[in-house]
Amino acid sequence: MVLIPHLFLNEFKFLKDKGLTMIIKTVLILIPLLLLGCASTKGSIHSTKVFNSNLHYKEYDRLVFSIKDSDISLTKKVKNRIVDLVKQKIQRRNQEAFDFANDLGRQLNVTIYFKEYDEGSVYLRALAHGLGQIHIEADLVIEDLLTHKVLAKYYVTKTFAWGGIYGVLTTIEDVEDGFAETIVSILLEEKDLEVLGVIL
Repeated sequence: MVLIPHLFLNEFKFLKDKGLTMIIKTVLILIPLLLLGCASTKGSIHSTKVFNSNLHYKEYDRLVFSIKDSDISLTKKVKNRIVDLVKQKIQRRNQEAFDFANDLGRQLNVTIYFKEYDEGSVYLRALAHGLGQIHIEADLVIEDLLTHKVLAKYYVTKTFAWGGIYGVLTTIEDVEDGFAETIVSILLEEKDLEVLGVIL
């Protein structure tokens, strides 16, 4: 039988407790960050109409954005924030994709028709997973600005449904990031779309 002095037992217990405390603290820090990452990941995309499957958006030189919110009321601040997010993400991923400052060349008009912009309930998210969800939903219409010919239509959604402290920490601004990511994946043609209906 190995005898361990009482002093060493206390020190061992202290180190064990300290190590456990560090692990718990690390987990509590990392999990919210990972879950907030879920809010900023790409949402769902459904292609409702593609009028020319051989056309690529990268053939256009410039993007022009507009936001329609007849069914809901978005502030100018929210509209500008979402458009800026999309532009910033495009420029970070592919600086040569589109020129936002130049009026020359072929122009692509991207209209976001918001159908739902719901901040959910912080109180309900605190209670349980799935309650008080944050949800953004819109139709995306892409057309040639010169000819006004519609090139494609998409249905885009982004939902955040985590509960507990993580749900409390997440705001609709975090979910806007994921919504913008979804639009960028369409415009840079990075997506694998679920095609609901195709017109060639």
